[in-house]
Amino acid sequence: MLSALPQNSPESSSDSHLSLRMEQFAKRWYRYRVPLLLLSILVASVLLFLESPFGEYHIHALSQKLAFSHQSPFLTIQSWSASQQQLAQLEILIDNGFILIYGLTLFTWCVFFALHSLFVVGADGSELHTPTARFMKRMGLIIALLVLVGMTADFIENIIMNTWFYSQEDSGTSGLPWLWTILIILKFFPVVAAVWYILLHPLGILYSFIELGPGQKEAYAIKQNSIQTYAQTQQHYMAEVKQATLLKTANPNLSQRLNDRGKPPGDPKKRRFHWLLAFWSSLLGVQFLIYLLIFMGIIINLDQFDEIFFLWLSTKGNLQIAGTVLFLLLTLVGLGAMLYVTSKILLYLKPIKGIAPPTQSVSISANTLTNHFSDYRFVQLLPLVFVALPFVITGWAFVSSYRDLPAIERDTPLYILRFVLLIIALILTGLVTVYRFWRSHRPNEETEMLLFTSTTPTRDYALLVRLIPGSMIFGQALLNILLLVFIPSVGLTVAQLIGLHAVLLLWLCAVAYLGTLLIQFNKLPLYPLILIVVLYALIVSMFNDNSAIRQTPDTAAIVSSRPTFENYFDRWYRDRTKKLTDTSEIPVVIIAAEGGGIRAAAWTAACLYQLDSLIPDFSRYVFGISGVSGGSVGAATYIALQRANAARVHNLSLIGAQSRDIVSHDLIAPTVASMLFRGGVHNLSPAPVYALDRNRWLEDAWEKALFDHIPDEREAVRLTLEKSFLTYYDSPADSTRFPLLFLNSSVAETGQKALLSPLNLGNPPLSPTNKQASNSHFYDVVDLFAVTRADIPFKTATFLSARFPFVTSGGRVDGQLPNMKSVCFPAFHLIDGGYVENTGIMTAIQLIRRLQQLSQRDTTRYRVRYYLLSLHNGQATDNAAAKLTFRFLSEPLTGFLSAAGRQGFALDQLVAYTLKKHSDPLNDQPNDLQFTYINFSLDRTRGHQYPLGWYLSPTAADSLNATAARQLCCLLNTPQMKSLEAYIARKSGTAQTPLNRSCSCN
Repeated sequence: MLSALPQNSPESSSDSHLSLRMEQFAKRWYRYRVPLLLLSILVASVLLFLESPFGEYHIHALSQKLAFSHQSPFLTIQSWSASQQQLAQLEILIDNGFILIYGLTLFTWCVFFALHSLFVVGADGSELHTPTARFMKRMGLIIALLVLVGMTADFIENIIMNTWFYSQEDSGTSGLPWLWTILIILKFFPVVAAVWYILLHPLGILYSFIELGPGQKEAYAIKQNSIQTYAQTQQHYMAEVKQATLLKTANPNLSQRLNDRGKPPGDPKKRRFHWLLAFWSSLLGVQFLIYLLIFMGIIINLDQFDEIFFLWLSTKGNLQIAGTVLFLLLTLVGLGAMLYVTSKILLYLKPIKGIAPPTQSVSISANTLTNHFSDYRFVQLLPLVFVALPFVITGWAFVSSYRDLPAIERDTPLYILRFVLLIIALILTGLVTVYRFWRSHRPNEETEMLLFTSTTPTRDYALLVRLIPGSMIFGQALLNILLLVFIPSVGLTVAQLIGLHAVLLLWLCAVAYLGTLLIQFNKLPLYPLILIVVLYALIVSMFNDNSAIRQTPDTAAIVSSRPTFENYFDRWYRDRTKKLTDTSEIPVVIIAAEGGGIRAAAWTAACLYQLDSLIPDFSRYVFGISGVSGGSVGAATYIALQRANAARVHNLSLIGAQSRDIVSHDLIAPTVASMLFRGGVHNLSPAPVYALDRNRWLEDAWEKALFDHIPDEREAVRLTLEKSFLTYYDSPADSTRFPLLFLNSSVAETGQKALLSPLNLGNPPLSPTNKQASNSHFYDVVDLFAVTRADIPFKTATFLSARFPFVTSGGRVDGQLPNMKSVCFPAFHLIDGGYVENTGIMTAIQLIRRLQQLSQRDTTRYRVRYYLLSLHNGQATDNAAAKLTFRFLSEPLTGFLSAAGRQGFALDQLVAYTLKKHSDPLNDQPNDLQFTYINFSLDRTRGHQYPLGWYLSPTAADSLNATAARQLCCLLNTPQMKSLEAYIARKSGTAQTPLNRSCSCN
């Protein structure tokens, strides 16, 4: 495994003419390498400033969309004003100079480290003639040449992008995207490779920056020579002790005495189990990795991992299964390798108790090691044990997931077969991996571990580079790859490709190596690195809030022109009655979609589809949908698909299939990857980097799934949804065609409900008190658009209501909240709507009461009958067992989730029975609120156990849709639903009397 990476052994090498010429050119810039880097960062900041007015649609973003999404840039460019086009051209001009600057910077750093790093030079600057040195040198020079290729591709891209401003149409672009993709890859790959190679030398980067100090021009050479001299001396000393130890242990008489009851000669008082002390101290040295594996065992048993395990058992696509399982096995091998590397490093750094510390005397050290030969022999096996443990934990999680399946699923022959094959693949991969590491494990390496004396962080690092160069390169290289893959936007696609298991395992790889580095450099009391990092993170957290929500620029006019309830309801009513001669009441339906993650999203979309299927024209009489959390996502998904299919022949089966595909799309992997990698890195940033907002990948993943399922009208819908929530309802032809979305969110700082409404709520705070009118139907409700005075993308609006605790963070909004003191800082954060009220019923009642106020003013003009339909997916627990383990940690989240789940039952009781004039639930007499209340709840007492997170398998989505069809069929036989169906049928000109349906309702 790691033997593929070269270890230190003598080998001759010679410089090529090319490397000499590259060195001669780069040598002129060595002393300017740090200023060049700082200049590159400065110019990059200028370019980011120029791109900021365009948001996510600047010229280079359009280029990448063309390359990877095949989305034409011309419609967007033509929509720009003249000043915007000039600004974009200025950005390209400055970028041409930036290409020269960053190219020279990367070329210089790569050549410098290829010829002067710890891996290639020894004491006094002498070249190391080892495979490791040759490998690192050649790789650095090759990457430096690739940088020149990347610069050329970047220049070509800028030249072509300049022509876009003079093209009147996107003619000729149909065959361009694939060539454009290759060009963009040629541009980015050398840059990524160069940054990756440079980051392999953290100590070299540190010493380079020290040279900026006064009188430190030769700091790099002096400091590196010092630590290399120390490392070389220690390596020679270890080699001499190892040779002397081998000679002593080769003595047959001595070996016989060592095997006599495990007691070494000259120490008759040693206890029989003295080796346990050495074993325990070794475990203490690697305890960080043990804690990490315990954490892995806990996380991998969560519901979302069970659902992905169910996907592997149930999906119809064998290729999809093979791909995700393959990535799982590969990342398990990678985690095993990283644990092997980090456990060896920790064993080097931590002294073994019970063994006398070695001295600089070769003979004394050899005698000490010989006497304790039987005590430390097992130390060599610990890294191999860590290689096997990830496979053991994963196998245990699979068995637990299979055992937790319902009996009807657990006994399915196909599931049994795939489960057995999965376990066999896991066992075989684990055995092969352990065997490969065992074969490549260096003999007697534990001797070096015991002789290693930790001094200073830099000396320890240099000595480890000399002793285990392959391991050090592997750990640093994998960490760099993970950061360079998951920090840019391409990480979203990678996360969905490899799956949730692989994302978690790769993050554990990164944490294992970073934690090991922190332990390595944390030398108390002189180097309290861990304390410094913690304090630094606490301090910068006050300044690096990057959670500002996406907003659409220059949309204040759109917000101010939102229709009032009076205007919109009048138009909505006239559109449904202008061709009717029947003057009877028309139904006005308000739907409340409860929260609950992907389960709620799938249930809401399935219910809306089934209602449209079983009751023709049902959506036409739905005035609005009050969505919370996952319910908002399901409603937004279905309404967006309705809009996308508006131009074609109405095809409900197509919309139903598309909505099931979207809600079963993998949203959890990119969400977790963004939380772990982007969120983790940004926690250490001294300033906000908005592109690293960990909430955005969830929005982008959902939008990508939505667009992938709208092939015909993709461009028109994309342009609408990418930029605006409010203009979705702005088209005159479609202004009342689709149900309105009222998305519920919560204000973290005040606990107020925030509502994303396409209508003006009419509850502005009054000056100068900033208080809303107490008689307003939406009193103490934050009308978000009235506060921000800016429109936001459709995807952002959808997920402002669905900010699940811990997984996503609150979205920052700047503006003055109503009913708050005017001296309060005008900024707040929006979190999951379920914090305030998880069912959406309260907002739905507020909407009905507001509409009733309008319709009751003129009963001859508005003849309506109101219905409140609650889509409930929660299940209140009937298990009151107290939490005993880590109660102080589990109670807050458990309490929040349990209370949110219980809200639905409490509000259902309140609205359905407490406020009714009659106690008979089948009596459809008007209640005190003067509307008919219908509750449609998901039966979760049998069948598949639907998870709460952001992933639902296709099989589970189909099962949930079938459940919705069955339960809705039963519900349509109730008096309340028959009444609603009769009203809609009468107004639509279909059957006048709904028939009793034959349903299996048991």
